[in-house]
Formats: sequence, structure tokens, C-alpha cells
Amino acid sequence: MLPQSKVLLMTIYVVLLNIVLFSFFFPLFLACGGTLSGTGEFRSPYYPNPYPHNKVCEWVINQQEGYVVTLNFLSFDVEGGSCRFDFVEVRDGPSPSSPLLGKFCGDEIPPRLQSTQKSMYIQFSTDSSVNNHGFEAAYDSKTSAEGGHANSIPSGTITSPGHPTNYPHGANCTWYISVLPGNLIRLLFDSFNLEYHTNCNYDYLEVYDGTGTTGNKTGRYCGRSVPPSITSAGNQMTLLFVTDSSLSGEGFSASYVSINASTGKVCQKTEMFRTQFVKNN
Repeated sequence: MLPQSKVLLMTIYVVLLNIVLFSFFFPLFLACGGTLSGTGEFRSPYYPNPYPHNKVCEWVINQQEGYVVTLNFLSFDVEGGSCRFDFVEVRDGPSPSSPLLGKFCGDEIPPRLQSTQKSMYIQFSTDSSVNNHGFEAAYDSKTSAEGGHANSIPSGTITSPGHPTNYPHGANCTWYISVLPGNLIRLLFDSFNLEYHTNCNYDYLEVYDGTGTTGNKTGRYCGRSVPPSITSAGNQMTLLFVTDSSLSGEGFSASYVSINASTGKVCQKTEMFRTQFVKNN
């Protein structure tokens, strides 16, 4: 049997070791925001355990001049719904007033995002009710001359969920399109069949000129009439698709191209194409 003095010393040693380990590792899990650069990872507080209530965490990623920020979410589990309660917001620049790249919630991993400048702002906000496991993300830099994704193409297609079969009830889907500065976006509808209402109050597709639904709304569409082609005034466009709990149709299919603002010719490279899908519970 060990002498009492040795037992006491061992106890003190274990306590001190726990304090040191706690002090070293705990901030890694609790960290809520900060300024980052280069290459690395960050995560929601307590990840992979449930995140705390009523938190607002802000990260700013700054890279060197001539470089842009790339962001990849490795895992994602944030309270779903309409992204009004818990959400992750990513902006193209260093502040909360920078242009919105995307607002995300639910358990679907967001698309790869890239800034158009050397800084990116990320905000994680939670309310007082449900708390999920949160997220983990990796960031890196690339030269601005490299442009967008490795698989970037000068055009793309957007379809309603389930198309050409009927779209789901209670959907709330947002698509963001962003192309290189100096270029415009032309949107062309191939098919269109949404529940009809005189004011399009039930199921509808809205198109906004700019990023997010605070931009200039170019139109709200429903019914079976195919909307006209739409050309943005700048290099960003947002589509919002909302459905109610009653009738549904085949939805829509649309294609987009990037065009040169000066010549009107189709561009050979799209900087990036971002989508966000949110389905209300």
C-alpha cells in the first residue's frame, strides 16, 4: 500500500495534468469565431457534440493580395427549416455587410464556395431551442487568376426538386448564380408548370437581380406559361422557389449562360455556380 504522502502527490499530479489538458484542448472545441488565414479548418463550438444555444460566432478568413478564399464544408448538421433559427451565413468579403454567397441550414452539405476577393466572412447563429451537431469546414486559398471551380462550365441547368415529376409540398429552394465581374447572366426557361393563382400566392418562382432576395425582383411566375428569358444587370442572380401544402405540378427546367456585358457573346468560363436547397419541415 502506498504511503499517504505519495497518494496525495499522485492526486495532485493527476489534477494538474487534467487542468493542463483541459486548458489546451477545450478552446479548440469551444472556439467561437476568429481571424484565419492560409490553410486550415474550423468548426462550430463543441463539435462534434451539439452546439450551444444563443450563440453568434464570426470568422473572417484573410488571404494575401492576389488570392481568393475557398471554403469546403466537411460535415453539416444545423437545425433545418427556413434558416431563420440556426444558420451559417457566408459572405464575399470581410464584413457582415459584404455580398451574400449563401445562407445554409439542415443536414445537406453546402456547395463549395469561393470569394471574388482576398477575404471571406462566415457567421454561425443559433437560437434558444433545437441544437444539432453543427459543422466542420476547411478553407484554403488560390490565385485569383485561377478563376472558379476546376469543373467550371459556361452554362448550366436548374430544375425544381423532382422534375419532371411533381415537386414536393412545403418547399423553399434558393439558387445563387455568380459569374465573373464584367459578365451578365441570361436565364432561359425550357418548361414551366406550377400551380396557378392570379397573384402567384401559392406556388411560385421569383427571380432577383443580384445576390439574395433583397435585390431587385425581376418577376414572380406561376401557372403553365413559360416565362420570358431574363438577363441580369450585373454578375449575380438569385432564384427562389416556394410551394404550399396543396396542389403541385411538374415544376420547371431552366438553363443559364454567362455573357460578356460589352459584346453580348457567350463566355467560355463561368466563375462559379452556387446552389442552396432548403425544404421546410
